Amino acid sequence: MKIKIILIFFIIINSCKDTDLIIENVNFSESTLEYCTASISNPLFLKIKGSEVLILLISSVLPYENGVTIRYFDQSTSLVYRKYDSNVTKEYFCSILTPSSPNLLTELLPVNGELEITTKLSLNESGEITYLNYDLKVLNLLLENENGDTLIQDTLELGSYGYPL
Repeated sequence: MKIKIILIFFIIINSCKDTDLIIENVNFSESTLEYCTASISNPLFLKIKGSEVLILLISSVLPYENGVTIRYFDQSTSLVYRKYDSNVTKEYFCSILTPSSPNLLTELLPVNGELEITTKLSLNESGEITYLNYDLKVLNLLLENENGDTLIQDTLELGSYGYPL
């Protein structure tokens, strides 16, 4: 009888599958939105929290009109989550040559999601645009890697970005 119990216990333990990692509700609220180039064309935005980073790349020009614009994650707009083996800085991503450390542990790429861009224009007395301000928010985010690790986030406030003209 003891052998049957041990055998059943052994079968149950060995039949359990490790589940994929699911990351819910990442919190970058204490991190400021940083960028590599002060431009409205092809900006690279970063949210860094220690060894974790969100990288937002927009390869098309940001809007010039007041209001809300929605862009879906595709080849021209992408959000990537990365985790490194030690803390990273803006310089790691913005330098011409990528440093050899820290080392990348995992990278999650967009499967679903959209970027909400709220544009606010500042005009001078002549009605000319003098300043553009963008509030960036991610909605319905689903990121995944080849191992099946997943990041799910309903709403993620990235922050504001201002650009003088």
